[in-house]
Amino acid sequence: MKEEFLELMKNLLGDNYNDFIKSYDNPPKRGVRSRINNNLKKEKLKFGINEYILLSDEKLGNSPIHHLGGIYLQEPSAMAPVNLVDINPSWNCLDMCASPGGKSGQVAERLIDGILVSNEIDKKRCQTLFQNMERMGYDNVIVTNNDPKDLTNNFKGFFDLIILDAPCSGEGMFRKDSEAISMWNLGNVDTCAKRDLDLLDYANIMLKTGGIIIYSTCTFNKYEDEFAITEFLKKHDYSVVKPNINVLKSGEKGLIDGAVRMYPHTSVGEGQFMCVIQKNEEIEATNKKGKFNKLESKELKLVNEFINENTTNLNLNLIKKNNQIYHLIKDINLDNLNVLSYGVRIGEIDKRFIPNHHLFKVFGNNFKLKLELKIDDPNVIKYLRGEQLDIELPKGYGVIMIDGLSLGGFKSSDGVLKNLYPKGLRNF
Repeated sequence: MKEEFLELMKNLLGDNYNDFIKSYDNPPKRGVRSRINNNLKKEKLKFGINEYILLSDEKLGNSPIHHLGGIYLQEPSAMAPVNLVDINPSWNCLDMCASPGGKSGQVAERLIDGILVSNEIDKKRCQTLFQNMERMGYDNVIVTNNDPKDLTNNFKGFFDLIILDAPCSGEGMFRKDSEAISMWNLGNVDTCAKRDLDLLDYANIMLKTGGIIIYSTCTFNKYEDEFAITEFLKKHDYSVVKPNINVLKSGEKGLIDGAVRMYPHTSVGEGQFMCVIQKNEEIEATNKKGKFNKLESKELKLVNEFINENTTNLNLNLIKKNNQIYHLIKDINLDNLNVLSYGVRIGEIDKRFIPNHHLFKVFGNNFKLKLELKIDDPNVIKYLRGEQLDIELPKGYGVIMIDGLSLGGFKSSDGVLKNLYPKGLRNF
């Protein structure tokens, strides 16, 4: 590691510096959020609902349970920031720098009638973000691909909660990512610190009076962490919120009251800084509704025929964008933004209605026709490979369900289940 980094850590940690350095001789810790019962070797974290440390080196990224959305692999300390506060299930939420989507998923799972705008500036990373939101089957996430500054034009004073997992110099990733070590330099630390202040200012524009920002980084230096918060508080009327005691017990107090730090030698993961601040400033909110294309009568008829024939208790708010049909979760202003997903991608019209994988993932429990399988059933692997299944079921569209979650869709006819799992996901 570079000498400048080591000097920063010596000044920061004092007598604990040697323990910090020794921790790099140990393998990095892995974490998982688990949504169904499984036999994974894991240890429950002190914070959160379904968050664990993995106790094995089992490869899970291409496992059936991963495809199902039964688990989400996430670095243990990165799961802590969202657990700093109790999220109201009706909140309007924003994840400003969201990819690959770990924190977005944590928020989405806590919402009932609330909404999450999950944003990522990088186009390729935004596609990964959407794929993870789709795989997990969330029905309350809108995925956008924008510079956070551009979001301020649409959402002045709109959000109750903003997650700002700020782009940083990545010092907390050194144990698991050698490239992060090679790319680190003091100039980048300074660049990140200045950029994070800009991001906090954008968040301020979009936050309601009384709303909260969860600010976090996976770095250790005080310039991107406590100094960023302190400088922001000099310009704006905010209060630091007392952290969740279970998160604090898993880490340690930061350099300012209310901040929490995690290090690889003392905490549950690789490293994280986090702090919650609440807005006291008065702001006039703009609640302009968006402009969306409604379906033509013929299109609406085709979609409704499919929905009525194959599902129950499914009420959809249908719009059309770029020839794709969506279930719009909430009528919010998305005008002039780059939107990857306006909610749940239902399908498209090509003389007939063609259902999308997203529909099956999100609304699997609403389908009349279900094939209930166990995760270790050989048919699961066959399905994930794109093979047809020779199973006798009534004619129609249906879903494969495992422990209450949808793996994907099929079309049943003449004793055969035609596989509708997307070709791009068939990587077994």
